[in-house]
Amino acid sequence: MKAVSLFSGIGGLDIGVHRAFEEAGCEVAPLLFCEKDPFCQEVLTRHWPGVRLCSDVTQLSLAGLERAEILTMGFPCQDVSEMQKNYSQYSQYSSQLSRLPRTGLFHHGWRLALEARAKIIIMENVSAFSKRGAAEVSEVCRASGYQFESMVVSASRFGAPHQRKRWLGIAWRDTDLIATGWSTRVPDRVEPPAAPTYWAKRSWPTLRANKLCGEYLKPWLARYDQGAVTTPHIETALRISHMEQQGQGDTDYIDQLQMSVPWAERLMGFPPHYTRTDDPHTEPEPVVYTWGEEWAAAQGGRLKDFSSEPRHRSCARLTALGNAVVPAWSYHMVKHVLDYTRDKAAYPHLLDMLGS
Repeated sequence: MKAVSLFSGIGGLDIGVHRAFEEAGCEVAPLLFCEKDPFCQEVLTRHWPGVRLCSDVTQLSLAGLERAEILTMGFPCQDVSEMQKNYSQYSQYSSQLSRLPRTGLFHHGWRLALEARAKIIIMENVSAFSKRGAAEVSEVCRASGYQFESMVVSASRFGAPHQRKRWLGIAWRDTDLIATGWSTRVPDRVEPPAAPTYWAKRSWPTLRANKLCGEYLKPWLARYDQGAVTTPHIETALRISHMEQQGQGDTDYIDQLQMSVPWAERLMGFPPHYTRTDDPHTEPEPVVYTWGEEWAAAQGGRLKDFSSEPRHRSCARLTALGNAVVPAWSYHMVKHVLDYTRDKAAYPHLLDMLGS
C-alpha cells in the first residue's frame, strides 16, 4: 500500500498507522511527506531517507503521483484548540473551517486526498476539534462519496504516562479493510506503567510545544498553597518530583535543571534520540515505543544540565515533540479500527443482533 503524509511533523501519526496496517498484513510504502517546519524536515529525512519531502501544502499537487491507498494528515489545531487564547475571534467561524487560517488548511489536505485518489484518509487533531470542526469534515467527506467516523481517545488509554487526548477521524471508500461502526466500540485499555511522578500522581502533565519551560519552584509552590494553581507545567512537575525524592536541597540549583530531551522522547512514545538530527545513523522505519521496563529505568534521567547541547537545539527538539502525535496512540487507534473489521466479519450474526 502506498502512503502520503501531510502536516507530517516528526512522523508520529505515520509510525503508528504504518505499523498497524503492516501487522494486518498490508505493507506500507511512503511516497511523500509534506511538512513546513525545517527542524521536523530534518527528523523526517533522517528516518525516511530517500522519500520525497515537500514543504507547502497549499502549493502541492498530487495529480501526477501514483495512487496512494492511504493518506494521513494531522492538520493544524491552533485555531480550535482550548489552549488558543484568541479563540473567541474565530468562534463565529467554527462551522466554516475554510475561514480559519491554520486549521482551515484541512481543505487543502482534502483536495490532495482526492488528487491522490486515496482509499483511506486518516486525520488527527486535538479533542476540541470534535466540537469545533469535525461536523464540517464529516460533511465534506460524505459529499465526496466517502464513509466517515471519528472518536476522541486519550493516549493514556494505551499506556501513556500522560493524557494527550486526541480526535481521530477516518474517511474511507473502495476498501474492505474498514467497516462501519468502529467508533461505537471503545478501544481496549493498556495499563500505564507504575513509575513515580509527583505527589503520588500516576500521570505526568503532557508536553506542549508552546510551553517548553517550567516555573521556579518557590513561586509556584506559593501559588499552589494559595489554591491559585493545580497542575504544574511538566518541567515544574519534574523539579517537584526531584525535590520530593532527593530532599529539599538547593531549590536554586533545581531550578536550573531542565527536562531531558531523551526522557521527553520516551514520554511522548518515541525511542530515545529519535530527534537527534546530528546523528548519522538512520533507520528505514521507526518502531512504536511503549512504556515498559525501559521507561521505568529512565526515570533517573528526567532532569539534565544541557551544557553538552545548545539550548536552542534542545528547544527545537522539545517543540517538535510537543506538537507530535504519540505513535502508540495512532497505532492502537488504527489497530482498533482494523480489529473491529475482522471481528465484524467473524461474528456477523451476533453483531447484527447487537445493532452493529
